[in-house]
Amino acid sequence: MSHSRIELAKLELAKSIVMELEQKKHLHDWKSEEVIKFIASKMKHFDDNFVIDIFNKCDLSIHDVQSTLSGLKLEGWLDTKSEGFTLVLYTPRKKQEEYSSWMKEQENIEPEPEVVEISESLTDLESQIANSEERVFYEETRLCLKAKAYRAAIVMGWNLIYDHLIRWVYFDQKNLNDFNKDLITRWINKRKNQKYTPIVDLDDFGNIKESMVVDVCHKSKLIDKHDFEALDSGLKKRNKFAHPNSTQTADGPIASGHVSELVNLMLRLK
Repeated sequence: MSHSRIELAKLELAKSIVMELEQKKHLHDWKSEEVIKFIASKMKHFDDNFVIDIFNKCDLSIHDVQSTLSGLKLEGWLDTKSEGFTLVLYTPRKKQEEYSSWMKEQENIEPEPEVVEISESLTDLESQIANSEERVFYEETRLCLKAKAYRAAIVMGWNLIYDHLIRWVYFDQKNLNDFNKDLITRWINKRKNQKYTPIVDLDDFGNIKESMVVDVCHKSKLIDKHDFEALDSGLKKRNKFAHPNSTQTADGPIASGHVSELVNLMLRLK
C-alpha cells in the first residue's frame, strides 16, 4: 500500500473512531487512559500523533496523553513495534480481547435511572426534621422520587411518617399513657381478656399491626379525624404498592404531593 493510501486509511479510521467516541455518553468524564484504550482496541498499531489528533477532534484535553501512554506501556497495555523507520504503538492481542470483553460488559449495564427534579417545598421540609433517623427515611424517599421510583417513594414515605408517629407517642408520657389506656381497655379478646399489653419499649410497637396503632391513636384522641384519614390513606397506599400487582402509580407531581402530605402531617405531630 502506498504512503498516500496508508495516510488515507488512517484518516478514515480516525474519523470512524471519533464518530464512535462522540456517541459515548459522558465522554468528557472519561479519563485519558480510557480514551486511549478505546482507540487502541480499534487498531493493530498507531502512533502518538494519531492519538493526539483524535483527542483534538473530540475536544478532549491532551495535557497528560504522553504520560498516560508511558504508563500503559509499563502496565503491558501497549508496546512498540518497528514499522520501517518509525516506532509505532500496538496493543497485545490478549489486551485487545480483555478490553473488548470489558466494553461488552459496560454496554450491558443498566443505565442509571432518569433523575427528575423535586419541588422546593418538599426539599425544604428536610430542615424541619430534627430526628437523624427520620432524616434518613426522608432522604431515601426523596431519592426514590428523583429516580421516578414512585412505588418505592410511597412505601418509604409511609416508613417515614409511621416511624415519626410511634416516636411521637412513645417519647411523650401523656401520649403514651393515653395510647396504652385505650390499647388495654378497649382491645380485648372473646374471653374478655386483655388482648394487648401496654407499650413499654419502642420496639413493642412491632407487636401491633400498623393499622391498629393508627386506630388507637385516633380512638384515644391523640390525632383528629383529618389526620387519621391521612394516615389511613397513606397505609392503604403503602399496602397497595408494596406488593406485586398491576396497580399503576400516579405521575411524579401526584406521588410528591402524597409524600408532602405525609411529611406535613408528621411536622404537625410534635
